Amino acid sequence: DGVELSSPEVHLCPGKNITLRMDDNLNDATYEFDIRKSLFDSSPLMNGIPGNFGEVTITDTDAGTYNLTTVYNNGDIGAATCIHSGPSFEIIVDPLPAAVTTEQIPDTAICPEVPFTFTVDAVTDATQYVWLTELNTDPDTTSLPEYTLASTGTVDFDITVTPINDCGNGTPF
Repeated sequence: DGVELSSPEVHLCPGKNITLRMDDNLNDATYEFDIRKSLFDSSPLMNGIPGNFGEVTITDTDAGTYNLTTVYNNGDIGAATCIHSGPSFEIIVDPLPAAVTTEQIPDTAICPEVPFTFTVDAVTDATQYVWLTELNTDPDTTSLPEYTLASTGTVDFDITVTPINDCGNGTPF
């Protein structure tokens, strides 16, 4: 039918917007289109006619599955001769890492100059963990919820762990 989607999924982060653009690269004056959640949805997310396909800003409140409906006509805009529903695509809001509600790292005695691995429970939706202590002036990032540190003789220090993903930072703990 000549209509393709570049991706079956559109991902965005909470509170963010993206622009959905329909390109008129078919140079075909015999069809119109609209994007709606169902064929019977009276409020399309976007619609266009040849030469005026345009774009729409999508927010995280627009999450859901949408169908791209193509209306073919005989060159008379608005005079449909064939309606094709599909393909569909999903607007997905990716969450921030979940909040951690319990203390993860108890007081632990470690020997100077001996590597020790700290482990926390995996945080839902986290893809990395940023570890900060008074012993490292630059934070270290790991892909697993564990961090190996060799103490330099300091016996008392705090560790702050911040779970992160592509949408931002979770709550440090």
